[in-house]
Amino acid sequence: MTEVNNPHDRLIRETFQDKKEAATFLKNTLS
Repeated sequence: MTEVNNPHDRLIRETFQDKKEAATFLKNTLS
């Protein structure tokens, strides 16, 4: 992976690395 300099990008990347967490986040956000 490339180095992330933007804190927001780092948060999103770390969140979506875990597929279960990503699915829960998207389900709750989009419903």
